[in-house]
Amino acid sequence: MFTKEAPQKTNNSKTQRQQFEKFDIRNFQDQLEATNVKGKYICPVCGGHNFSWSKAEPPVITCWNGCDRKEIKEAVNPMAQLLASRSDNYTPLPSWKPAKQKIIKPKPVPIPSDFTLVKLTEAATDIPQPQQLTSRPPKEVVGSATEIIYSYSPDQWVTRYQWSDASKEKGHGKTF
Repeated sequence: MFTKEAPQKTNNSKTQRQQFEKFDIRNFQDQLEATNVKGKYICPVCGGHNFSWSKAEPPVITCWNGCDRKEIKEAVNPMAQLLASRSDNYTPLPSWKPAKQKIIKPKPVPIPSDFTLVKLTEAATDIPQPQQLTSRPPKEVVGSATEIIYSYSPDQWVTRYQWSDASKEKGHGKTF
């Protein structure tokens, strides 16, 4: 039968385990410079005297001047230093890529074979007409403009601004 040997524990494996655990600022307290206020340190990123951490487990680091936590962690324990301290047999995981979002396309609806196109018997009467400005136009509207309000419901409408513009093919500019 095969026997499995227990892995050898060394001081080196203990320190390696500590390095791979979550970042704990208390492990780097000796690198920080204390201020005159109890529990406050000089921020390693901005140099402000407002850097502290919570008493929670693990402690949450905060620079009250607004520095990013990732920048603080990098300043205290640079990634190059961390990688250099790892053993030679360590291989990092491949970089994580977010999963592609699945696009759901609508299924086409078949058109019935007995389908017929209906024409209006009379001309449409609710076509919006240009009128003088009733509100302040956007900045891109130049000269004297008119507005056309397309009403879709009492709460929904679109306003189109139109003005004369000889440089345009149709002789006028518009907002949409």
